[in-house]
Amino acid sequence: MNYITERHHTFENGYISLRDMRFTGLSSEIVVDGEALPVQTEHHISLVCTKDLAPLIDAENSAEVEQQLVQAFLQYEAQNNMTDYELTGDFYFVETEDRKSVVVGCKVLHLAELFDQLSVIFGCKLPTQYAHIKLYARNNAGIPILSEEVLERIARPIELPELAGLHKEQS
Repeated sequence: MNYITERHHTFENGYISLRDMRFTGLSSEIVVDGEALPVQTEHHISLVCTKDLAPLIDAENSAEVEQQLVQAFLQYEAQNNMTDYELTGDFYFVETEDRKSVVVGCKVLHLAELFDQLSVIFGCKLPTQYAHIKLYARNNAGIPILSEEVLERIARPIELPELAGLHKEQS
């Protein structure tokens, strides 16, 4: 994994993520709409989807803009520790074409302010990443959720009493 901070942040495949999360209360699979979805072996929160944001800023120079987004994140994160998060208890079934997953919403300290700052730096209003953790998925395939507007289009809230006791392990 390509860690970019000492506090569990990575940059891989167009995503800046908070990694190395552990949870108690997860079964090996969950059944939604008659389909068994396996638990994910690794859990993370995608904080910034650079590959989707870069074209919104400058489509002709996306690779360069992605690197600028990473540098802006590093500068911001150095002043604002972005490892603190809380589970909201809001579960969603997310589906696009052949991908299906179950996610739980999160509140990440300083995330909204990061996107406010990125919008100022790049001179355009950028959508704020919807913070979530993929818990279960078909074929281990995630589904990007760039904003709450995207969440509303591709996900539906679900009740999962079997995950009522879900909580993060303390490190």
